[in-house]
Amino acid sequence: MKKISYAVALVVITSILWACTKDVDNNEVPTRKLDMATLQVDYTDLINTAAFGGWNMPGTNNARVALGRALFYDNKLSLNNTVSCGSCHKQQFGFADNVAFSDGFKGVNALRNSQPINNISSFSGSLFWDGRADSLGQLVTMPISNHIEMGFERLENLPAKLEATDYYPQLFQDAFGTSNITVQKIGTALRDFIFIITSRNSRFEQMSNSQFAGNTINIWTTPPTDLTGFERIGFDVFLGKGQCSSCHSGNNLEGWDASNTGLDLNYTDKGMGAINPNMGEGTFRVPQLRNIALTAPYMHDGRFKTLEEVIDFYDHGVKPHANLDPRMREGWQDGGFGGPFGGDGIIVPPNGGTDDSTTIVPRKLNLTPLEKKGLIAFLNTLTDYTMVTEQRYSNPFKAE
Repeated sequence: MKKISYAVALVVITSILWACTKDVDNNEVPTRKLDMATLQVDYTDLINTAAFGGWNMPGTNNARVALGRALFYDNKLSLNNTVSCGSCHKQQFGFADNVAFSDGFKGVNALRNSQPINNISSFSGSLFWDGRADSLGQLVTMPISNHIEMGFERLENLPAKLEATDYYPQLFQDAFGTSNITVQKIGTALRDFIFIITSRNSRFEQMSNSQFAGNTINIWTTPPTDLTGFERIGFDVFLGKGQCSSCHSGNNLEGWDASNTGLDLNYTDKGMGAINPNMGEGTFRVPQLRNIALTAPYMHDGRFKTLEEVIDFYDHGVKPHANLDPRMREGWQDGGFGGPFGGDGIIVPPNGGTDDSTTIVPRKLNLTPLEKKGLIAFLNTLTDYTMVTEQRYSNPFKAE
């Protein structure tokens, strides 16, 4: 009897392992058809826009962008055909997601909030919340092979799956001059499509066009005269009392560095500290602010549902963590562009005391209700409705 039980158990375990590892189609997933008329269009102006200011991806062309767009939205890039890159990076939400944690291929939540992926060609510093990718080319295949997100851990098996379709051999032929599909070519095409997802037409940029250079939001000169009263208040808070620009000073108002912003005293998610102990726990990449009004919820774990909650946190909710960024501490005086890593900022200990790094005092902004309302009004000027409605960024697959 025991032998029979062991045999049954072995069969069950073997079946489970086989089901978890075999790269097969899920026949229960509704099929979608690739609309070639929607896909194969002219992307030249989008390529040129992305390359404006000197950014460029060698060899980027219409055929490679079209292929990358198909790959980006194709559920076949997940192990069981349930999710695509576009499942977690939705155009209407600024290519972020509108939930704290996106669902992976088995319906299990991803570990972190999905960040927007526009303007990556002009990003400053590393990518992902924990900075584990240094380039767009390195970034694109990581979610596909992730065991929670898309599940194709044996990435070398993906080309054969795509070769079995009735559309990818020709798309790869058009893009690379050969129908042979490789992981490298998949990554290159995805990279080229994401490269052209560019936001450059926010209201703030329209107002300050003469101050605009490349793919950079320029907030360092005279404020646009067309700002409303509330927007001008928010602009002044962003650069002044709120010291937002101490951290958000990159090309897309992202950070040039990483930061522990005092979200917690004890971090379950160690952030960059899990990869590089020298960074300390709770250190995360400083996100961009383009289209920030569209990309809620906020922070690496999506804990804040609204911009009001984010501003209230920075106003009076910062925790005195031992690794708290100097820019978040009482007595910080901004030294200029880029904060402590790009300027000469210093900590002036409060009350004339000595900063011996044993007592951390988080900075309070003490913003008035009017200043908070103004700050939100200014952040809303960074929304680019052209990007979120551009049809050539949209899903080319149609339900059958």
